[in-house]
Amino acid sequence: MSEKTLLAMYNFLSDGPGSKRKTLDDLPEDWQDIIFNLAKEGAGITEWGVALKVSKNLMYAFIEREQEFRDTIKSAEEICKSWWEKEGRGLDDKDFNHVLWYMNMKNRHNWADKKEVKLDHSIDDKTDPAKTKRMAAQYFEEEGKDGE
Repeated sequence: MSEKTLLAMYNFLSDGPGSKRKTLDDLPEDWQDIIFNLAKEGAGITEWGVALKVSKNLMYAFIEREQEFRDTIKSAEEICKSWWEKEGRGLDDKDFNHVLWYMNMKNRHNWADKKEVKLDHSIDDKTDPAKTKRMAAQYFEEEGKDGE
């Protein structure tokens, strides 16, 4: 089923082609309370959008262009993360699914097993190959290493 069909079926707000640009005034009057109450239960952005009857694209458009919405979402994300961290303290509970909780934290809250740093070692077209070779030779001479 297409997103357009789903939006029509559930009468979701969307900024789709041919429609009037939506604003925060198009949301329910208590939109912030709705988001915060769901966040207190560990719900995330998808559930917030469904509760507000707002398409995912419009949620992200509001985040991008509406400071009040962006601030609300940022606060709600912290509340949601706090809920999940509290749930993680249930490690003594034999029914607690540690792997599911851990994967949720990695996927929803950017947890990582280790900090990864990506270095870009590409050489642009303006780099002088002869200079690069001289620098490498100089390094190996200074370190007493064989450069070959």
